[in-house]
Amino acid sequence: MMVYAYIEAIILMVMEFTKYFMAYEVILGRKRNKSLIHVVGFYVLAALLQFVIITAADETWVGIFVLCFGLLIPIYFIEGSMKKIIEYVLIVAAVSIMDIWGDIIIDHLYIGGGYLIEVDVLKTILGNLLSLIVLGTIAAVRIIRNKKYKNEPVFLSMTQYFIIGIGLVSSLLILAGMQYIFAGDEISAQEKTAWYFISASAGCMYVALSIYQTLTANRAEQYRKQTKEYEEFMRLQAEYTKSIMERDQVLRRFKHDMHSHFTVISEYCKKERYHELQDYLAAIHVYSGLYESKRLVGNTVVDAVIYDLCKIAEKEGVAIQVTGTIPAECTIEPYDLCILFSNLLSNAVEASARLQEKEKVIYLDVYYYNNQFYLSVKNNVEWEVSIEGDKMTTSKDDKSLHGFGVYNAKQVVEKYGGKITFTCQDDIFKVEILM
Repeated sequence: MMVYAYIEAIILMVMEFTKYFMAYEVILGRKRNKSLIHVVGFYVLAALLQFVIITAADETWVGIFVLCFGLLIPIYFIEGSMKKIIEYVLIVAAVSIMDIWGDIIIDHLYIGGGYLIEVDVLKTILGNLLSLIVLGTIAAVRIIRNKKYKNEPVFLSMTQYFIIGIGLVSSLLILAGMQYIFAGDEISAQEKTAWYFISASAGCMYVALSIYQTLTANRAEQYRKQTKEYEEFMRLQAEYTKSIMERDQVLRRFKHDMHSHFTVISEYCKKERYHELQDYLAAIHVYSGLYESKRLVGNTVVDAVIYDLCKIAEKEGVAIQVTGTIPAECTIEPYDLCILFSNLLSNAVEASARLQEKEKVIYLDVYYYNNQFYLSVKNNVEWEVSIEGDKMTTSKDDKSLHGFGVYNAKQVVEKYGGKITFTCQDDIFKVEILM
């Protein structure tokens, strides 16, 4: 019997340690920094020590030995900081939950009213095997994903370790109570009270975790949107800077040939060849870069946004007329200026592009004086727009087309304690901002 007990303990120990190794790699992305020979030596040493424990002590010490000896896995085999020891505790708890899940499945397999497996040791081994299959499946998914995306190690804060620990402990408490009840033993009133208290506490923990996770996910989504908007902002800046450099290069080439151009112009004037002179001046107007294709406002951020949207509007046959100036330095942050102009002006461009009979023109008026900012965007419409306060409804098929753009603009206006108004009179839709 001693031999069978030893073989059973060895098999379970090997499976247990293998699950710990796999959990570190497939769940947390931690790498093993020792060779396979070291791992084999670790298993052999553990087997010898386990034989001593089974021979000289009670078998109940086997589980404690496996748990304690398993601490060598993060300390000796896994690269990283001391947090990996905290992760070991979480991994043991997570693996225990998977084992319980596997035990339940194996324990309830039956055919024709009788249990398929009746040997407790075999049930335990197969339950552990299911846990290994789950971890192996996760490993396979990570390998497949790694061919397309690089899987980086997971780095958690102490708060996240604490939250995960609460979830695992709560699960273990509930499952431990359920196992005790399903074992069929008599349960006293005090034990029932303790079980109810544990279940209620675990439920409260999960509710708290759900709320925390929801708030965290919401903040992450906000950061994601802000990052996307910052990327768009940088793209506009880069494109506008590139256009300025290209225009400057054209102007430099023109200045280099200025003397020759004046010589040609003087010759045309002397010989009174005015028709040819007009053609020559027109060519200079096109290729010199001295003309201004779009009127801008003097602020680099706003100019970049307008410049980009003017190109889009031109493709749609929409004209943008700009009036006013904004200084390079003002009290409104560049990021907020980008949000205001990009959202409101792009909405106007999209609306104008849909016009069938009305003139496709947008009037953009902007002024900044004495730290006061004013912005007005006007465009024609051919559909009914109902306005109630700062809310709008439209008769267009796509009623949610500009919801996010207007919402983002409102957020900026509220940030600076300003006011935004919408009006629609005589088929002219107008947005005004004062802040």
